[in-house]
This record gives sequence, C-alpha cells and structure tokens, in this order.
Amino acid sequence: MKLDALDEKRETQAVHRGLDGNVRSVVERAREDLADAPETASLAVFSRVRGFLRKIVLDVIGDYVVEGVIRPRPEWDKKIWGEFSVLARRLGVFEPGEWGGEARLRPSYALAMASGQLPDQVSEDREDYFFMVHFAEKARADGASAWMQRDDVAYFPWMIDYFREIEEIDFTGRGPIRQGTAFCSDLGEMAFVRFTHETFRALLDVLRPGVFVDVGCGEGRHVAAASAHPATRRVLGVEKDPVVAASARERIAGENGEIITGDIRDCHVAEPVDMVFACYMLFYLDEAEQLEALRKIHGMLAPDGVLVFCQYFPDFEEYQDIFVGEVTEGVSSARYVAEVARACVDAEVLLNRILAHFRSPVYWAGLQKMLRRVDFRVREILPADPLFYSFYVIVEKGRTSHDQEKH
Repeated sequence: MKLDALDEKRETQAVHRGLDGNVRSVVERAREDLADAPETASLAVFSRVRGFLRKIVLDVIGDYVVEGVIRPRPEWDKKIWGEFSVLARRLGVFEPGEWGGEARLRPSYALAMASGQLPDQVSEDREDYFFMVHFAEKARADGASAWMQRDDVAYFPWMIDYFREIEEIDFTGRGPIRQGTAFCSDLGEMAFVRFTHETFRALLDVLRPGVFVDVGCGEGRHVAAASAHPATRRVLGVEKDPVVAASARERIAGENGEIITGDIRDCHVAEPVDMVFACYMLFYLDEAEQLEALRKIHGMLAPDGVLVFCQYFPDFEEYQDIFVGEVTEGVSSARYVAEVARACVDAEVLLNRILAHFRSPVYWAGLQKMLRRVDFRVREILPADPLFYSFYVIVEKGRTSHDQEKH
C-alpha cells in the first residue's frame, strides 16, 4: 500500500477508533431512528461524545498553533498541558509521540487550522458538538421528548455541561467550576442512577457488611441502598459539604443510617467496620490527605473488613481491555462504547487537574503504591458500570497486619 494511502488510513483509524464495519451501521441506524427507537437513544447520543470533545480541544488550541505545531508556553503548568495532550491524542487530534513538550496536529486538523476550511471530519465534529449542546438544552426544557427522559439518556446533559468546563481551561493553573461545587454532587447522583446502582447492590450481596461507612457520601444514595440491605445493622455516611450532608439526611430519614458532617477524621465508630466505601472521592484530596485517610480507614476496619473504591483511572487501559473481552465476549459495539468511555475518562482526569474544586487526579499506579505504604493490598477488581468506565477495587488489610490482629 502506498504511503499516502497508509497515512490516510492511519489518520482515519486514530479518529474513529472502534467505529468500523457493523458498529458503524449500528450507530448510524441509532442516530437515524433516535425518536422512534428509544432503546438505542443512549448509543446515538454517546457516539457523538468524541466529536463533541474534539471541537472543544480544537477551539482551545486554536490561538497556539503554528504550522501544525503547538508549543507550550513557559508559564503553562506542565501537568495540565500533559493531561490535555493525552486527551487530544486519544481523540486523534494530536499525533502520537512528543517533541520536547510540543504537540503536532493530525494532518486534517492542521489543514483546517491553516486554511480556515472545514474538511469533512472537522465538519462532523462541529455537527456533533452543536447536537450535544442543543440536546442538553432541549432535555431540560418543559415538554422534552420521552426518549430524552429515559434513565439511560438523562445523564448526558449533565456530562455535556461538565465537559464544557474544558472550554475555559487556563493552562497556567486551576480555575473555578462554572457550574458551582454542588454540581459535582448532582453529577454523582446521576451516575449512580444511570450506571452503578445495580452493581452496587450486587456488591453488597457479596460482601454483606454488618457495619458500613461511606466516606464522601454525597447525597446519600449509597448510604440509603446500604441501609435497605438485610445484611447491614449500622450504616454511616460522612460528607464534608454541609448543604449536601443535609440533603443526604433527608434522603435517609427513617432508614437505618446516619450522616456525619465532616471528613474521615471526624468519623469515630465504636465497633470495627466491615466495609468502608469511597466513591469518586479521592480526587478531592491531595496526596498527603489521601495517605492520612487511608491510615484512618485501616484503623477502623475489622480484621476481615474491606475498603472498596469506586473510581476511574487513566492508566487502567490494559485491565479494561481484559474486562471488555471477557464480559462482552467480543461484541464489537461494546468495544466501541469502551473506546468512547476512555476518552471520557481522559476528559475527567483533565478536569480533575484544572478545576479548583479538586486536588489531584487519581492514577492506578499511584494508588497501588499508596495502598502498599499503608499495608493494604488489592483483593479483587470488578466493573462498576456497563461502559467499563469505573471499577470497584476491593482492598483488604495486608498479611502482616492481618496476622498480628489474630494473635
């Protein structure tokens, strides 16, 4: 095959990863039948996520491109630029590899920047972007279409608003979240409803904790679910935001549960805890605070107790591939959805880096290292959602501490 043809094919694959053959026809049919086939509406919307993000990335870098190359400025935060570059490469906007911190655009995007013309792919990205923005507006309006109100679609307007925070990126440092800090708690609410409530209840069925503590419990959905489980006799939620904590108390009123306003340092349980749960909360802490929290939790747990994280990780791709292959048995549409989910994870990690509401992104390698320092070990990993976006990491005390407590 001639080099020109190879380069064209390589660029197409970089932009449309996983969207080939049968999957493309399935996605196109879902888009065409959006109003008439609500059961595939989620796929129709989700298939536009990468184009939506590419448009945002291109707009952000538009002023910094010279002859297809973006050279980071001296005042830019290297970590922010690094996370942004990872996302841009995942989306096929940047070429793979690095040039001393520089990034090179894919040819079609470089052409668009240089000429002002809109090649087909750039036009498709713009179409995806404006579809998503208008969809979010319509979904919240009175009289929204029935398919927009489905549980498997209702999460997307929140996700769209969240990812649009990238449009205000300041490469020199963190900035405020435009949606307000309570937005993140609401986003977690929607994620539970849409993605993880069934897997969480299944997790409780397996672990059957008598004493359950949710660290960073948000609006209290996990606390409420644990309170309703027949195995639990005491359920405690810990939430730092007083407004969110008050909302959680209203949710579990009359249930077998309690909400403490504060952080893990304010949590004192007189009896050993069987399960500590931490869902999307590690990125609210810096490394020193994470370590302190892990040590506190280690001391709270019963000898056979477990700490369970529900978390996404940018450096988890190899594990994700294994789960996708085993659980979906090679279903190509599932592999495509997982590819899109990876781009979403990279976008979230970038947001963890640029928004002042957070303290640090969470990496799998870094978490493992920290767990070992506190004498924890990972026992099991389970998918937390059908997108293979986030995972339950079940952690137990290490052998040394375990043996010591038995003697």
